Amino acid sequence: RYASVVVSGPLSDTTGGKLAVYYNDDDGWHENLATGADHGKAETNLYRGAFEFSPNDQFDAILRVEHGDSEGDGPASQNAGLFSEDSFDFAIDEPGFYDASWDQAILEATWDVTFGDGQIVNILGYRQYENRTLGDIDASPFFVFHAMSITDQEQLSNELRYSGSFGNAYVTSGIYFLDQDLEYFERRLIPANNLDVTGGGFQEMQSLGAFTQVDVVLTDEIVLNLGARYDR
Repeated sequence: RYASVVVSGPLSDTTGGKLAVYYNDDDGWHENLATGADHGKAETNLYRGAFEFSPNDQFDAILRVEHGDSEGDGPASQNAGLFSEDSFDFAIDEPGFYDASWDQAILEATWDVTFGDGQIVNILGYRQYENRTLGDIDASPFFVFHAMSITDQEQLSNELRYSGSFGNAYVTSGIYFLDQDLEYFERRLIPANNLDVTGGGFQEMQSLGAFTQVDVVLTDEIVLNLGARYDR
């Protein structure tokens, strides 16, 4: 079962908006032969919005936001030593699960400038993502090897660039920044060896880039491309 609704249009002479809602619900197509239950259920909700502001012919800004969440059973994993690969048969003692959610926003602003008859664009982005999983790795009706995972991620980025032309030279130049915090852990369970191990960790990352590119039109057949980029 699924449903989708989209509404969009102008709000005034200078503003416009869009709202989209999506829903999907699946009871699961597979049969887990270990339990006789349906497997593969999943439910997804998605909400998207956009708002545009254009006060004049020289400036335009668009804000896009999204929230989503999805949850359901773990993988319908098949053990090829127990079942034919030509079939959809499988039997697992742990149906597992996944549970994910995310939020993101992108603000894009564009200015038309007289300098070089050019354009300045700034793109600001944010994203937050969480996910939890449990899966039957051995894909058998016995508790041999199960695994769990946790992912938490947060990102913030911004790109500011200019593009314009000066005679026969076309210039694109800008800077980019990304900041990310990532947490990932995985737990592996193998009871026969009394193994219960958790691994993973935390990562804090920053990335900075500055770039310039110039296309020089020498003739109708020859264009000289010059570029440089710095990354840290």
